[in-house]
Amino acid sequence: MTIYHPPSRGRWGDAPFVEQVLSESARRALTLSAARRAAVLAELLAEVARLRAAQLRHIRRRAQVELVLIRLLSPGTFATLSTFAACVCLCVAYLLFGGARTPAYASLTGQAALKEMRHGPLGLTWSIARPAADRQAYALHQGDELLARTPVTITFDSGAQTILAPGTRLRMLFGRDGFALIHGEVAVAVAPSHDGAVNFHVETAAGSATVKGTHFRMRTERDASVSEFTDEGRVVVANDLGTVNVSTGEQINLRPNTPLKVELQVPHVIFLHHTGDRVSSNTSHVPFRARIFPRATLIVEEALTGKQFARYIADDAGWVKDTLPPITGSMILRFSQTASDGRSSAPSQPVEIVIDRTAPTLAITRILRDGDVVQIFGRTEIGAGVWVNGEAVKPKPDGTFSFEVNVRLAHGSITITAADAAGNVTRVIQHLDR
Repeated sequence: MTIYHPPSRGRWGDAPFVEQVLSESARRALTLSAARRAAVLAELLAEVARLRAAQLRHIRRRAQVELVLIRLLSPGTFATLSTFAACVCLCVAYLLFGGARTPAYASLTGQAALKEMRHGPLGLTWSIARPAADRQAYALHQGDELLARTPVTITFDSGAQTILAPGTRLRMLFGRDGFALIHGEVAVAVAPSHDGAVNFHVETAAGSATVKGTHFRMRTERDASVSEFTDEGRVVVANDLGTVNVSTGEQINLRPNTPLKVELQVPHVIFLHHTGDRVSSNTSHVPFRARIFPRATLIVEEALTGKQFARYIADDAGWVKDTLPPITGSMILRFSQTASDGRSSAPSQPVEIVIDRTAPTLAITRILRDGDVVQIFGRTEIGAGVWVNGEAVKPKPDGTFSFEVNVRLAHGSITITAADAAGNVTRVIQHLDR
């Protein structure tokens, strides 16, 4: 019987120790050839070398990290890094809160999102975004850009005022009254000077122009052209390609490298009860008003057939105030204008006229009382308005509404009124016990 003797103490990294292990193993196993023993020895030595290298890499990596930390924490390096971080913080603070601002020549009132223009050394400029908020007499500077969320009024130091429609974006220009209209629609009222109207400068993607007048409107179109028209017929528009007079009911389309051309604008017809492209009326003779070119003809035609439905002649100020011929049920109409010089406008978008003589439903569904305070719940026709003793109460989209009233202040009863889009009215008198 072969007795196993453990190999004498040695190190796995030593070749004699490995050789001894192999020799002792051979006593219990088949004898290996010299070549095989040499191959096994080489493989074991390679594995030992790999394990030792892995251990050394871990030690070296940790030592390198510790060395880097020691260098970073050294007084000289730490002072340099602190100075660099302080400079970065100062630069960020300067970009956010610093920079020069040009003098303010206008103020803003309304809800708008802003990009405030800042000026730095060497001609550097940048903008700081300000979220939409309600602002009163907020100072505007050259280069400031704003996006109107609600109707916004800009008042210039000269007295001129610009009203922006919601969704309008423009950028302020100074040196003279004006702005760059990026998109949207504005109405401008210019205060006349002692020698007439003040020049107002406007810029668009389609070009720039100077407007002289007391009242005018301006809007950008999808094709980057701009329509300008006046409310009072005293506007002169000029650019490098010419000068034109724009009267009530006329417009120009500002296009790149194109001479100014005066055209008739699409009539803007106003109805008493108008919601989008639908008009509701409780009378078959629907009243309306429109302003077109003076002494021009307003043409009303059926949108589906193109058949002329009515025509009206504007007065010397361009106003048409009249009623449509009798309508039964509903009808879809569109409007255009034609001047005596042969010019015609494009037709308006179709408008549906609906005759509705049915009063809206109005019912009190529940009454809750807590001492002198009574809470009343009700329902009306969807889209109808509700008033309690003349004060408006906003119904929910499904027509339900609620409000509270103090019985001691109600003098025994309240009047609840519902009115639909056509002007039909329903009233309910609710008695309250003290």
